[in-house]
Amino acid sequence: MAVAQKSYEYCTVHTVCSGDELYSDLRVENQVWMRSGHILTEHEIEFLKKRNIRTICVKRRKFNDIDESLKSVTDLFFQAVGYNSLEMRYGRTLKDSTDIQFIKELFLSYMKNAQWREHFLMLKDFDGYLYRHATDVFTLATLFAKHENMPNISQFAIGYLLYDIGTVYTSLLLLQKKDPFTNAEKRVVQQHVERGEIMLESLGLEHVSHFSKQHHERIDGSGYPYALTEEDLSVEVQLLQIVDTYSALTMKRAHQPAMSASEAFEHMYRLGTQFNKQLLNRFIEFIGIYPKGSIVELTTGEKAVVEANNELMQLLPRVRTAHKSMILPMDLSITIKRLVSYEVDTAKELFTHLSNYLIKGDTQHVQRYYEQLKLCYECKDWSTQIFIPIYHLLQMLKRTNYLQTEHLQHALSKLQLLLDDTLQQFRNENVKEPTLLMTTNTLENPTLIKIFKSLLYTQGWSVYAKSKESCEQVLEQMYLEHIITIGDHPYQFSTKQQNFHLTEPQLNSLLEYFSGKYMTGKELETYLKKYKRPI
Repeated sequence: MAVAQKSYEYCTVHTVCSGDELYSDLRVENQVWMRSGHILTEHEIEFLKKRNIRTICVKRRKFNDIDESLKSVTDLFFQAVGYNSLEMRYGRTLKDSTDIQFIKELFLSYMKNAQWREHFLMLKDFDGYLYRHATDVFTLATLFAKHENMPNISQFAIGYLLYDIGTVYTSLLLLQKKDPFTNAEKRVVQQHVERGEIMLESLGLEHVSHFSKQHHERIDGSGYPYALTEEDLSVEVQLLQIVDTYSALTMKRAHQPAMSASEAFEHMYRLGTQFNKQLLNRFIEFIGIYPKGSIVELTTGEKAVVEANNELMQLLPRVRTAHKSMILPMDLSITIKRLVSYEVDTAKELFTHLSNYLIKGDTQHVQRYYEQLKLCYECKDWSTQIFIPIYHLLQMLKRTNYLQTEHLQHALSKLQLLLDDTLQQFRNENVKEPTLLMTTNTLENPTLIKIFKSLLYTQGWSVYAKSKESCEQVLEQMYLEHIITIGDHPYQFSTKQQNFHLTEPQLNSLLEYFSGKYMTGKELETYLKKYKRPI
């Protein structure tokens, strides 16, 4: 006996269409806004979106309408795939017609489920980046799983498409914030993994709901929400963690430029034990773009080192064998067969190299290792993880007479050049009006001042540095929230801004306190309160 199909369906406001007919009255706060039988218009749908109406009960569409909806969402999906799948990111992926057909048929089979389709479109309506990221991860992760000969892909790959669905209930303004998250904001953002798990379960996807909850876990226990380790994580989830990270690093975002594939792999290796290394190696081989410095085997049987990546043709890098250096030929008569090994310096090792070359005065190597070390951290942590520790290392070497005054001054001069470039970068990227005025007296330590300025910038404070006389003039022309005086004597200002005064030893103590810390919120502002002067 055939089961009668329901004559209605619940749709999100983002998936209803102009011309849909209400099956039941639309009520808001016990008031009828629209009667059953009402035909929705585009204007009314936009109005409902603005009023945060989430779900509407409409008459079930006819089959030809469903076919049109499937065609529309499939077209949107492949537009996003086309946008994402530049060779510089996808390498040799999607160059096989059977892979393209496999992804298309699998995606179409998922979209025949109305609820899954609606939730996929929720990603698109919420944020363009999140939607493109979802299509990107689904495409790469599914094809990589196929490449790995994983069984039952069609059963679990839907989790690669919807694993980030919990993000739609996070404030978009918060997600696009350029300044560092506070601890409270970080907790709010991290809630998306648990919300996503609940949403997937509500869609009948209990078997992949853990994809949402575990995609930010790491095999070394450094992830969230439960600090799980390798034995707790399925290989399908470990694959997702790699692809999710790769996609995020190589896609341009509002607050983050895109890395090249080679840079992304180098960065992921520097994260050390966070990912399954064997799986990461095979993912690199799957993409076919190898990081600079990796040792590979060519189809000729020779071993080679990747010397440089070709920006226009990422699959044809420059390699060096025992006999010669060459760019792989365009006729593909010689290609890379496999990755033999790849090792990168950890952040700790890069810091040691940078410090050593700074002391030796080797400008070329200083710049090289500084640029590499910066990639290990977010820019908000450059001061606390690089500049302050190096400064304190140099001061320690001076106190122990390991470093002569002349060599110390030379090293400090090199450090100041790095600071000047970094401060200029902060100024160029910081479009906010200045919020803080800093002035000094009796303090003649430019390195110390520049490090403090870099710390202020990384915490979202835009800095004006002026002499005492210039300060009065600036304060007459514009309002600044804070004034910091550094030196033996505090300055008195007639204005009512928050006024802080630090001596050189107090500034040294402040920098020592924050050395090596990861800044997550308003720790600096809280610390400075002990040096606040009465108005």
